[in-house]
Amino acid sequence: MTAGPLGGTAEGGAGAPKAIDRPHLLLVEGEDERRLFGVLLGKLGRDDVQVESYGGRDRAPKVLEYISRRTGFEKTEAIGVLRDAEEDAAAAFQSVRDALKRGSLRAPVQPGTFSDGTAPRRHLDSAAGQGARNA
Repeated sequence: MTAGPLGGTAEGGAGAPKAIDRPHLLLVEGEDERRLFGVLLGKLGRDDVQVESYGGRDRAPKVLEYISRRTGFEKTEAIGVLRDAEEDAAAAFQSVRDALKRGSLRAPVQPGTFSDGTAPRRHLDSAAGQGARNA
């Protein structure tokens, strides 16, 4: 399964991105993470979170830059972004922040926090190598 041009692989396959149909959107790096968080949130009874893979860290900036063009985005209350930082958490965080800004969205000023702007809130966190922290 591959991400569409604006990201958003969810169950259903490639092509145009799936409409955002839940108030919370969790964007994760790959399909393993999408399945993991989908099951976890289901077990917690959280049916208000749409979990999607953006298709790998190299695709994250483009997907985030265009996320506001997705059908249903206007009803989104919060966006969470999980990205593996590899060896440089600061650079990974800055890359995601810059992509949100290019998409005319406010971004948090530091990892593990929410933006202070209007809805949707965005939460970014990254984990680098063995120094990964839980958020």
